[in-house]
Amino acid sequence: MRREAINLGRDVLFDKAQILKAAFLVFKQNGVDKFTIRNIAAALDSSTSPIYYHFKSLDELENAMVEEIKGLFLEPIKKYKEYYTYENLTVAFALFSKKHRKLFQAIFLTSSSKLGNPVRKKMYHAMNAILSQDPNFNWEKDRGDLLFSDGLALRFYNSAEEGWKEEDIEQKVRELLSLRKK
Repeated sequence: MRREAINLGRDVLFDKAQILKAAFLVFKQNGVDKFTIRNIAAALDSSTSPIYYHFKSLDELENAMVEEIKGLFLEPIKKYKEYYTYENLTVAFALFSKKHRKLFQAIFLTSSSKLGNPVRKKMYHAMNAILSQDPNFNWEKDRGDLLFSDGLALRFYNSAEEGWKEEDIEQKVRELLSLRKK
């Protein structure tokens, strides 16, 4: 059941989905430096109270965002029984970089001199937890492959060919991965 926003004078009570939507907007538009509870409240034209009603801290809000981002990230590969393999996650990374450009940029290409990028750190942690299910990925031997995945994602993020379809990106990534193994 979706709860509507209730007007309480200046304070407006928002549901979690509305707060997350505003948080994503602030994060994508302003990056990690401006990603604060106050700026999210400003985007909602509200005080911080409704945010703290649903999320005890910025850290908890970031965790909720990472869960949503993980869903977006895994969406194109969930069709595979073994979606958690290195190859499938590399495809997902490349597709995510192309389909969710602003979010990819905010997560993987920006940092704060004071904070680093806690969302990126949490995202890598979540992806590593998924990758740990792949029995063929050896963390000691294959760790360099993760840099290759980052490079492929950047290649499609920076791609001049705007007409890439998801299936074309997937095919190209799998082709490049097979060349790397030779």
